[in-house]
Amino acid sequence: MTADDALAHVVRELWALGASLGRTPEPTPEIDPWEEADPYPVDDVAAVVAFGGTPSVVVRLDRLGEDVVTLEDVLDVDVPRRDTVAVVESVLTGQAWVEQPRIPALLRWVGVMFGSAFPGTVRIPGGDGRTYAAPLPAAVSSGWLSRLPVVEEPGRERRRRERP
Repeated sequence: MTADDALAHVVRELWALGASLGRTPEPTPEIDPWEEADPYPVDDVAAVVAFGGTPSVVVRLDRLGEDVVTLEDVLDVDVPRRDTVAVVESVLTGQAWVEQPRIPALLRWVGVMFGSAFPGTVRIPGGDGRTYAAPLPAAVSSGWLSRLPVVEEPGRERRRRERP
């Protein structure tokens, strides 16, 4: 399978996924490598598949297979091609969550005062148990992002100091 065939295959998979979930993507313009006005002049983006609605999802398919999934125009998640469709499916079916570090209430209050009320990481399941992450922006303006379930970061249980 050539790189162009693989790209066409993932675009078809994304369209089939969107159609099955009632979220058919917006039309993808044709790319003509001989045209002067390339529709995707940034980096090595070969195609863009955009799902309107909430959450808005824009998938930038890279020529080299390192894709970027943008959520709500504020959150970029780097995803290898093998998991691009799985990550988009997880987002569209409500499987994403926010993982917050366990911090004392006083520090959380200080964070609110200085504009970082929502420290944490958005986690999205991919294929074969892999999970992809992106830091949550300090100012969350997306209703979808602010409604994601919040889970405390595992492995950060408070330890009680014992006296010698």
